Amino acid sequence: MFELAVIEDMVHLMPAEFHKPMLDALIDVLNEKYMNKVLRELGLCIALYDVLSVGEPRLHHGSPAQHVSVEFRLVMFRPFVGEILVGTIIASTADAGLRLSVGFFDEIHVPEALLPCPCRFSTEESTWVWQVTDHDKLFFDLQNDARFRVTAVEFERNTAPPSAASADAPQPAMRITAAVSDEGLGLCSWWPAGEEDD
Repeated sequence: MFELAVIEDMVHLMPAEFHKPMLDALIDVLNEKYMNKVLRELGLCIALYDVLSVGEPRLHHGSPAQHVSVEFRLVMFRPFVGEILVGTIIASTADAGLRLSVGFFDEIHVPEALLPCPCRFSTEESTWVWQVTDHDKLFFDLQNDARFRVTAVEFERNTAPPSAASADAPQPAMRITAAVSDEGLGLCSWWPAGEEDD
């Protein structure tokens, strides 16, 4: 679920940062630039792990900033396909299926095709219902924890800003497609933990 990514970047330290120790100033700039941002093909940046190397500060003509080459590692959230995770159901709609959150990331989508079969959307309950037998139903109630399997991790390819005339909602920078159709998946409360062997 979490990986370390090695990044090299040219960091610009403005004069307001000069009073700080160099490493502290670099860490502040890196945190502001990368934290909670999606890097294409790498994932969502969760934390700065460490700084590997710092180059010599350079001054460029016409710029008051110090320009410093820095190599560092970031903790990235990018689950692999097939990974089993637990998230909270935050939305349920007839056309889009379920949407889940893991707290710091909420672009996890379960389309109708990846729900247990047979499943139907209940307009009375405003949620999806798994018809286990003719008499037994299980509800995908909101704000409940659900276990899911990652089926795809996609990154937005369009880097152009949306047009003001466009009525389409902006696409998330990273989107996870998930399934809850396999045995052991779905609401955690459906699958009580087994007793431990003596």
